[in-house]
Amino acid sequence: MSTYTRERSRLTAADVKRALALVNGGKVTGRGIDHADVAVPGLILRTTPLAVTWLLKTRTSTIRLGAGADVTVAAAREAATRARLDLKGGVDPRPDLRVFEHAMKTGASVEDAVDAAFPESVEAQSDEDRRRRGPWQWQDLVEEFLAHKLPQLRPRWARQFEGHLRRSLDPRLTRAPVSAVRPDDLLALRDRVAEERTQSAAADTVEACKAALDWALSLHSHRAGFSHSTYPWWRDKVRVDYQAKARKHTPRLDELARTLFVAERHRALGGTGKRTSDAVLGALWATVLTGQRVTALTGTRRASVVPWEGGPPGWVVWSWSGEEMKKSGGEEVPHGLPIPRRPPPPSHGGTRPRGASSCSPRPSPGSLSPATP
Repeated sequence: MSTYTRERSRLTAADVKRALALVNGGKVTGRGIDHADVAVPGLILRTTPLAVTWLLKTRTSTIRLGAGADVTVAAAREAATRARLDLKGGVDPRPDLRVFEHAMKTGASVEDAVDAAFPESVEAQSDEDRRRRGPWQWQDLVEEFLAHKLPQLRPRWARQFEGHLRRSLDPRLTRAPVSAVRPDDLLALRDRVAEERTQSAAADTVEACKAALDWALSLHSHRAGFSHSTYPWWRDKVRVDYQAKARKHTPRLDELARTLFVAERHRALGGTGKRTSDAVLGALWATVLTGQRVTALTGTRRASVVPWEGGPPGWVVWSWSGEEMKKSGGEEVPHGLPIPRRPPPPSHGGTRPRGASSCSPRPSPGSLSPATP
């Protein structure tokens, strides 16, 4: 059985020209010539009586790279290298090689043919890597800013602030690059929150977004995509027509008495059939009698109710830490209220007023918070 004549050297354009001349002149003898290129292992210029063809030979297969008349030596070496990498990765290179050969045949440069046939495959960036290196999406900014901000806030305000900022995670913003966010995006967010909730909620959300963007610009501009932009457009282009009004009304004694009377006498109002529980009535009485804020009052725990040492017999002190109280002059100040002992139950000869609940006038501290130990 006849075989190909074998030659081995560093192939040049002159070798290709000679091979084409042999074919055109009908001077190819036998089966033909396999000319191996020493520059790229496995690259073969095969000359047969009918054609000149570039091939890549491996231990397991022979891959056609293109016609000798269309593919230059440099292009054949590039195609052989790409094809070998594909084979090593378990990818069939033949579809890409057909694109490569067609591009070369139409006059494209080697670089353009490579771009057309072997596009770079970019591995999808993980969420973790994107947050660490950037470029951030809006959802990354939200998570990173909350991780920075929430530890600085009291638990109650932290929950509220987190809710304000997370409202921005809508389909329009969530996956948008931070650097691509524009005033229209935040204005649309503002309008949506105002429509779904209130102007006050919209103002809170917009301010939280502005704080996050300020933080990103000043400390993480390289991750947020602000390296080439230092103009904080959100500060003057996104506003909410809302101004919190000072609460000036102070309930009068007769108003407080009327509220307690209605709450005691009419346990179910509004046609819902739901009755006011003893616990809620107790909290209402305690709020009126102590003047304490509802949030702090209803969060009172049994452990914070202690006997009043040196005080009247049976009296206790309800106490709250500085963190639970509103700041006074910028400082956290703890607070305590002396509470008289529970009045004795009515004697057998006495009667409880009609409609009066067992929780008045002083509720049990255990009824004020579901979180009591």
